[in-house]
Amino acid sequence: MTLRMPKFPRAARLWPLLALVSYGVVQPALAPLRREPARYAAMKKPDYPLEALRAGMQGTAVLSVHISAAGAASRVTVYRSSGHPLLDAAALQSVQQFQFTPARMDGVARASWARIPIRFAIDSPMALPCPSTWLPWCQAGGTTHPR
Repeated sequence: MTLRMPKFPRAARLWPLLALVSYGVVQPALAPLRREPARYAAMKKPDYPLEALRAGMQGTAVLSVHISAAGAASRVTVYRSSGHPLLDAAALQSVQQFQFTPARMDGVARASWARIPIRFAIDSPMALPCPSTWLPWCQAGGTTHPR
């Protein structure tokens, strides 16, 4: 491979750097990706099933949610059961209606996965997932299901 000096003065000053990059001695610096996790936009408080309430069922269901680039919960599955199918079903039904602000990578909306805990407790007011609006388990731009 023969390298020739460029004719233009500015290009001539960059010539040594270009030669090093072309031979793989130096790699150009890439700007780090700017990632923003998905956020809650609208949440529906889960309905405590009357049968579960009468039976004294309590627990926390952790759901795995695929958030589309449009901000919809496109796929919701039980990641960890509350131990009661009635509570798991109520949590699933509620989270399917949540709206999200999608995760972003360098300003571009991306699909992502998140885990959302839904707590059912008889002696305290039913809490929505988190006091903050961010989803801590979010994987922006990922296509793999969280484990």
